[in-house]
Amino acid sequence: LLKERMSLVKDDTRSMIYRISKIKKLINKSLKERSVMMAELDKLGDDYRNIPVTLPFQNPAIVRQELSTTEVKEKKPKKMKVEKEANNGVIRDPALPKRPQNPFFQFCKEQRDIVAQQVLTQQGIHLSKKELTKLLAQRWNELSLDEKQVYNDKFEEERIHYNIKMAEYKRKKEEGEGSVEEVIPINQGEI
Repeated sequence: LLKERMSLVKDDTRSMIYRISKIKKLINKSLKERSVMMAELDKLGDDYRNIPVTLPFQNPAIVRQELSTTEVKEKKPKKMKVEKEANNGVIRDPALPKRPQNPFFQFCKEQRDIVAQQVLTQQGIHLSKKELTKLLAQRWNELSLDEKQVYNDKFEEERIHYNIKMAEYKRKKEEGEGSVEEVIPINQGEI
């Protein structure tokens, strides 16, 4: 019985060693791919070094140290995004009612300018949208249930109005589908 168990343990050990060697090979391969990718991004002038990347089995302290030693490049101005049509090319119907904002977003909408102004006057810094949203989330979590209830009530009221508008929209859409009108494209030269 003991010999059988020993043989099972040896087999398990061999399979573990095999798996570990495979993982080491995968890690080395990914490190090589990473260095090639970094070289390509450097050629293109991408500012990827500010994004922390941790690899499996890598100590996060080493990553922080690497980030602190790399020089920070100046950020390039972002290119203007071309408006993309949502939902895979389907243009949103402008008559479609918009959904109500959830209580947190209503809180953010109401408090964003106030909090940004407070931070500017107290600390003298302009917060990025991300930092401001984090601060607003922290303040939201600090609110009592009674204070949050105000926003919950607004949300419920807006949701009722939304449901009414949506029912009316659907009714008008169904009525409109009964009479199909032919749309004739107009060339600019014909005008």
